[in-house]
Amino acid sequence: MVDGSFHSTLRAVRANAEWAWQALYDAHAPRVLQYLRSQGAPDPEAVLSESFLRVVRSISTFEGDEDAFRGWLFRIVQHCLIDARRAHRSTGELDVDAIAAERDVAEQAEERSDEARAYDMLRALPRDQRAVVFMRVALDLSIAEVAAILGRRKSAVKMLQQRGLNTLRERMVGRDDA
Repeated sequence: MVDGSFHSTLRAVRANAEWAWQALYDAHAPRVLQYLRSQGAPDPEAVLSESFLRVVRSISTFEGDEDAFRGWLFRIVQHCLIDARRAHRSTGELDVDAIAAERDVAEQAEERSDEARAYDMLRALPRDQRAVVFMRVALDLSIAEVAAILGRRKSAVKMLQQRGLNTLRERMVGRDDA
């Protein structure tokens, strides 16, 4: 959305216009879902739904432009992801890796795509590095935005990004040599 368009959409959202909610969702949900999948969320679609439900409940407290909204939204998403992981562990459900091992043939074929390989490489990173790299590269968030979303210092985000990118680079070089 263009910033002027964002502000008019936000006003309409606060007036509970269905078209505005749909526009807000359509503009941000694909990237949120992409992020959740890259983070190995137990049920990405459910976390996406819970995230937007929390947005609906608290939109009246939001102040700012579209960039500020994106940061606010991803803080909500991050909290929902943490809650989903806790719930997933407490129910004793199968681990994400175990579920991935049992995927059907169609999903295994899809994994061969470039996007799936990128997700696989990201999933191999430690959780904090994975989150930082995805937010910085795929979502194009600033160091400050990522730090605010994750509740980390900017220096810690920079370090996690550097370590994550170095690990990815090493793995890419290792693949090219193979």
